[in-house]
This record gives sequence, C-alpha cells and structure tokens, in this order.
Amino acid sequence: MAQHDIRIVNDARMWNRQKTFLMSGIGVVVGFSNFWTFPSLMTQYGGMTFLLSYLAALGLFAIPLAVLQVGIGKNIRKTPVLALQQLGDKSEGYSIWRLSGLLLVLAATLTVVIYSVVAGMGLAYAFKSAFGDFQGADVSTVVGIFTDLQQDADQMLQWLTVFVLVVWIISIRGMYRGLAVAVQYFIPLMAVILIFLTLFSARLPSMESAAQVLFAHEMDVISWQGVLAAFKQAFFSMALGTGVFILLGAYMPSHGYITRVVLAISLVDMLVGVLAGLIVVPWLLMLELPLDQGFSLLFQSIPLALGNMAFGQFFGAMLFVLLTLAAWSSAIFLIEPLIAWLQERLGWGRTLATTLVHILVWLMGAGLVLSLTDSHALGWAGMPLFSLVQFMVSTLIIPLAGGLLLVLCVYILPARKLAESLDMTTNKLLFRIGRPLLRYICVPVVIIIQVSLMSDLWLYSCQFKEGSTILLCPGDKLAQIEAFLEGVGDEEDRGDEEDKVIEEGVDGSDTIAGGGESEGLSEEDQEVLSDEVGSPSRADEKRVSDVSEEESGQDDGTIVENEVVDPSGEDDTDGSVEAGNDDEIGEDKVAEIEKAIGQGRVAKAVARSGSSRNEKSRVEKDAEVTEKQNTDTLSEKAENDPQVEDHLAGSDSKTEDVINEQETEVAPD
Repeated sequence: MAQHDIRIVNDARMWNRQKTFLMSGIGVVVGFSNFWTFPSLMTQYGGMTFLLSYLAALGLFAIPLAVLQVGIGKNIRKTPVLALQQLGDKSEGYSIWRLSGLLLVLAATLTVVIYSVVAGMGLAYAFKSAFGDFQGADVSTVVGIFTDLQQDADQMLQWLTVFVLVVWIISIRGMYRGLAVAVQYFIPLMAVILIFLTLFSARLPSMESAAQVLFAHEMDVISWQGVLAAFKQAFFSMALGTGVFILLGAYMPSHGYITRVVLAISLVDMLVGVLAGLIVVPWLLMLELPLDQGFSLLFQSIPLALGNMAFGQFFGAMLFVLLTLAAWSSAIFLIEPLIAWLQERLGWGRTLATTLVHILVWLMGAGLVLSLTDSHALGWAGMPLFSLVQFMVSTLIIPLAGGLLLVLCVYILPARKLAESLDMTTNKLLFRIGRPLLRYICVPVVIIIQVSLMSDLWLYSCQFKEGSTILLCPGDKLAQIEAFLEGVGDEEDRGDEEDKVIEEGVDGSDTIAGGGESEGLSEEDQEVLSDEVGSPSRADEKRVSDVSEEESGQDDGTIVENEVVDPSGEDDTDGSVEAGNDDEIGEDKVAEIEKAIGQGRVAKAVARSGSSRNEKSRVEKDAEVTEKQNTDTLSEKAENDPQVEDHLAGSDSKTEDVINEQETEVAPD
C-alpha cells in the first residue's frame, strides 16, 4: 500500500470532543490582526457598514473555503501535503496537487517566523509596561523606546528565544497531549483578559464617542475599497491560505458538525475584533491620538495613551499578555503542518522533527531581527528583510497557496470525486450551494485579493528604491518635475529677477503694466490658487519630465526621491502637484500647469526644449504678441513723454532689457 494511502490520524488519536476543535480553531484565527487592523477598518469604512461587508465576506467567501478545508482533513485524515496528494490521485495533475500542499506548509511556517519576532516584541512590551516604562511618557519617549528595542539585537533575540521555546515545549508533546491541552488554558485566559479590558474601557468618558465612531451606520463611507478590505481581513484572519484547517479537520471527531463549528469560529473572530475596537479606540480618543494600523498603533500609540492614564501600566501589561497568548495559540498550530510532514515523509520521531523545525524557525527569526537593526546588511533594494518576508508571505505565498488549492478542488477535480472526498453526494444541499460559491465567488475574490496585494507590494517597495529602478513608482513623475524645476534655476544667461522668480516659486500672473516690477503672490494667494487649480494630468507630467531630462542633464535615468512627510505635521512641500487623469493636453490644461508650478519656468523651458512642436510654436507666438504689445505701450509713452523718447533713442539695449523683463512676467490669459 502506498504511503499516502495510510491515515496518519486514527480513531485513537482523534480529539474526543468537538469543543477541542472549536477552541483550537479560535486559537488559530484570533491574533494580532484583530487588534491592529480590524478597529481601524471599522472607523475608516463606516462602522456598522463595514461590519455588514465583513459578514458578507464571511458568508460568501471565508466560511465556504474553511468548510472545504476542514472537510478534506476530516474525511482523508491526513496533513495538508498528503491529503492533497490523495486528492490528486483522483484527477490529473498529481504533481501540482503536491505543490499546492507544500505551498500551504511554507506559508504556515513563514507566518510562524513573523509571529515569533512580533510576539517577542509584545513580550518585551508586557514587561516594560508592567514596570512603568511608559508612565507619563511623551511622544519622543515612546518612539525612543520602540526604536531602542528594534536596534537592540541582543534583547530582541532574547525575547524571540523565549517565545520559540514555549512553542517548542507545547509542540513536542504532540497534538493530543500538547496542543489540545494548551488551548484549554490559553483560550479561557484570553477571554477573561479581553472582558477585563473591555470593562476598563467602558468606564472611560470617551467610550460613548468610541461607540459612535465604531457603530456609526454611514452608507456614504462604504466603497469598493471597503468591501475589498473586508474580504482581505476575512481571508487572512481566518488563515485560509495556510492549510491549518486541513490539519485541524484531521483531528476532528467523527460526530463533529463542520459547518456549525466553522460558523462559530468565524463569528468569535469577528466578535474579538469588535471588542478590540471598544478597547483600543477609547484609549486613543482620551489623548486625541489617530487610529492607525500595525506597529505604530500597537507599539507607539497604545503605550502613549496608556502611559498617561490611571492604572495604564497595569492594563497595558494585560493587553500585551493577551496578544502574546494569542500569538502562542496560533503558532503552535501553524508550525504543526511542517512537523507532521517531516514525520510522514522522512519517518522522523516527534522529538527530532519538532526540535529541528523550531531551530529553523529561530534561525529565520534571528535573521529578521538582525535585518531590523541593519537593513542594508540584510535586505534587498534598501527594504529590510523583515518587511520583504512579511510582504512576500502575505502578498504572494498565502494568496497563491489558498487560490491554487481552491482552483484544483473546484475546477480540476470532478464534482463527484470532490463530493466523495468530503463524504457527501452531489445532490446534498450543502454541496449544491457550496460548490457554486467556491467556483464563482471565492476563486474570483482570491484573484482580486492577489492583484490588490501585488499593487500594495509595488507601492511599498517604492519607499525603498535607490537611484534608478525598473519600477515606475507613483511620484516618480513628480520627482522628475521637481528636478526639472531645480535645473531650470541653474541655467546660464538668466537675469537676477528671473532667478528669484524660479527659486521662490513666484507666480508670474501678478504683474504691473507699463514696465513696472512684478510682485509675487502672497502665501495665502498661493494656497487659494493651489486649491482652485486642477492637478495636471500624467500626459502633462510626461511632457514636463521629458523637458527635465534635457534641461537639467539628467538623461541617465536617475529619479529624485519623493520628499518625506514631516512627522510634526508641518507641510513644507508648497510646490507639489498630484497626478490626475490621462486626458490629452490642451490649451486649458497647459494654463493649469503653468499656474500650478510656475508659468515662467514651464513656458520658457517648453519653448526651448523642442520636445513638443505645437507647444513651442504656441509659446513663441504668445511671446511675440507680448513683445509687440509692450513695444506699442512704450511707443505711446514716448509720444507723450519727451524724456522717455530721449531715453529710447539713446539706449536701445536698455529698452530691449525692459521688454525681455516684461516678457518674463506677463501672465497668460
């Protein structure tokens, strides 16, 4: 009998109670994202409106996909790789089924590595908060503590070691005596801490405002971006791209009800996210802090808020203990697919396989820790290895693994054989509803999530580009425009007044007739002008960037970096413009560009560059008309004023200078 025909989970090794499966599933899905992502999404996309979108994402997408994975595990009783290999025997494409299983194992293992680093920082913050490091701290103190921890490789490695060691102690005892027993303690303790923190926040005066923000029913706020965010959150929070539900299904008791338990797990996951919002948002509103996401929320904003509240150090320690418990309960299950696969594939004992896997996880985590202290030594294109691995796992591996499994099951595997693998018949109502959902909703959603995440990775990588790059990042055109404007300021044979206009960004539209000197717009007028004038299109920016390369000599492909926003909130980018639509450039659009970034700088450069023959002829024609008007004006003055007539007769060169000066400063119609 072939190896993949032998069940690795027999009746004696199954969990006896469905409650164990339920608590294990809750331990898998509840994690950091419930606290550092879900509350922010609720406030950003309309409160109750986002919750409705999230419920739709659960019902139409997450729950059917989770039921499919649990069903495969329960009826085949194998870990992800061998379970999918057996499914592959029922259809063509055997090798790609095995590849799908290996991708699931890889995604789960790398997720544990990232969890280990972040949870190690959470452990450190639990002790820092308990010992009052954040008590009465200001912004600079909190940021300094976070930066010092990230830069202290020895301390980070110590907390990483503690976290991985606890996971090893639990894992080495196996699924039945180790993981199943651990969740019996972890989940109730997490529930107690969660309720305790909620009651503490409920007593704060900002709770009413927080509830209004979180549960506001704002239909005008919801958008396709909000709906997509709900589906993304459901996909990642339910760990649907790691294959862990196949593993849990292998240990599910025979009398367990798959759909009912999966529904309960998903609803608990959403409830924890809502309670996290009720805990975190009142804290931030007390100090009027912004509700951001990720590291900045968890390791900066929350410690800052709690450090300036009564009993803040105690509740801060409780919060980070809760997050660490959630990370442990997830890690012990996410690391199990690789351990089980090594046992099945190589015949290793439990102790050897568990120890080697945890050593591997520690070594990879240590590499991520060192990348935080020296991103140039361990990174790529200026991006730290930690950020690179995090985005590669969430952007490529997890969606690809989940999507490939889904496509193979609902498009490659025949319906009858899929039903047999799930211990169903094709006429069963659950199968008749679930398979179309998987085919026509879940598969397209996974593809859309993949494309969206690839776009996010592209945008994120633009922050770390150095010098020339093959990536065309948003803002590159803006950077080229800025470089062009700086290059124009260094041109030879430019008058002092014109240099002043270029360097200070003075708009040439405010002129004094009759050859008088021009005065620049005030700062208030420039602000009004920037608000009223539309942004130039990408076609306009393309034209200006072409001019930039020829005028400033930057023809080697070098792109100037975008300016970083000052954390203090002061905006010193008074000449910035944003990309607009792709309409063809016309007379009105040219006028908008000239008003937005300075008429004199663009008009003269376009006229000299020869990059656009039509634009050149237009500008030169305008210059000739302006010159003729100025000449006629001076001639009329000469007829009425003898001194002007004598001056013109005696100094042709000086008159020419006056005309050139007026040419520069006369604004377009």
